[in-house]
Amino acid sequence: MTGNVNAVVVGQSGQGAILVSKVLATAYHRSGLAVVATEYPAITHRYAITYAHVRSGRGVFSPRIRPREASIVVGLEAFECLRASLLFANPDTVVVSNDSFIRTDGEPNHLLTEPIAVETIGDIVAALAGRGITRVVPLGATRLAFEVVGSRAGTNMVLLGAAFASGRLKLEQAALEEVIIDLAPRDTGERNRQGFLAGIAAYRAAIREERW
Repeated sequence: MTGNVNAVVVGQSGQGAILVSKVLATAYHRSGLAVVATEYPAITHRYAITYAHVRSGRGVFSPRIRPREASIVVGLEAFECLRASLLFANPDTVVVSNDSFIRTDGEPNHLLTEPIAVETIGDIVAALAGRGITRVVPLGATRLAFEVVGSRAGTNMVLLGAAFASGRLKLEQAALEEVIIDLAPRDTGERNRQGFLAGIAAYRAAIREERW
């Protein structure tokens, strides 16, 4: 429904996509907003795709987001972000993607009629643009995570900050910061909050010259 939040969070196993979904769902709940969510953790092998759906708004009952109905896609890994965006994004969807690849030889998307060769984040932006998905913001989230959080593990919070800055999550910043502190792994709450703030700044810098 118009005005609802339909957030897809995607990455590879071990990147923290599930933690992002838990932070979002908890923040909606604590804010007194309706929320439903479902998670699809990797159950086969390392580097398998992991993703979650988080939905909030009026008349939202099912946690699953239908194809082409995401309001935002948050990609912790560039190739997986492409795959999820091809399925869930539409021309109005905001796609926030890490510019870092873990691997580029993933399984083909079952919706494709021909392979898409991608080696750089620029290739992904172009591939999505060719399908009418142009609100794509690539960020050096892994680099920022090392600089601000001190670990690659902070990539997910950097991208959560960027997603918040897009305006598509419809949450108060203070609510998200509080939940990050509460749910982050032991003794990492403040560092992860700093990663979140860095993601906000990075997103705003990236779109400063855009004319959406």
